[in-house]
Amino acid sequence: MVFLLKRWMFFFYQLFIPLLSLFLNRVDLIDLWPIKVSGQVLEVYDGDTVKVKIHKGEIFNLRLSRIDAPEKNQFFWKVPINAGSLSTQCLKRLLMNRKITWEIQGRDRYGRLLGDGIGEDYLRITLEMVKKGCAMLYPFARFKNWQEKHLYLHTFLESLKYKRGLWKFGLLENPYQFRRRQKAKRRPVEAE
Repeated sequence: MVFLLKRWMFFFYQLFIPLLSLFLNRVDLIDLWPIKVSGQVLEVYDGDTVKVKIHKGEIFNLRLSRIDAPEKNQFFWKVPINAGSLSTQCLKRLLMNRKITWEIQGRDRYGRLLGDGIGEDYLRITLEMVKKGCAMLYPFARFKNWQEKHLYLHTFLESLKYKRGLWKFGLLENPYQFRRRQKAKRRPVEAE
């Protein structure tokens, strides 16, 4: 009897619960393979988020994958210049008058679509943002393979070395760390 109970528990925990979790989690097709759509940029929110309208009339927010741009209220450490607005202007200039195919790769934790833009001249938008020094690499970015990761890292280090874009104004806090610090400031302090 005890043996049967243990066997039943094994079945329940090892087989049934993982199968059940497949149906409880939301799975999109874009989580399995990227989708390519053509669309026009309606608005640039900041250096790594845009509002896109595709040919079917759908409008969605797209977060550029693999990069992290400064926040709108983020300044340089030694120079009183808004780094977020510089990054936003850089992305606007890059997207201006250009037909772009968006490669959608998934969703982020806020429900925005994650993806990259490829121009008609085969220019990869995220790589160009890093090359011009307008964005950093996202610390938790996922790359297709190690060659792609090496390309992005090499491009980022080159833009730092030659002080392109944001780097000509000096050092800047990583946007991920900046957001964490801002979040900690907003959290109420509990009384002991």
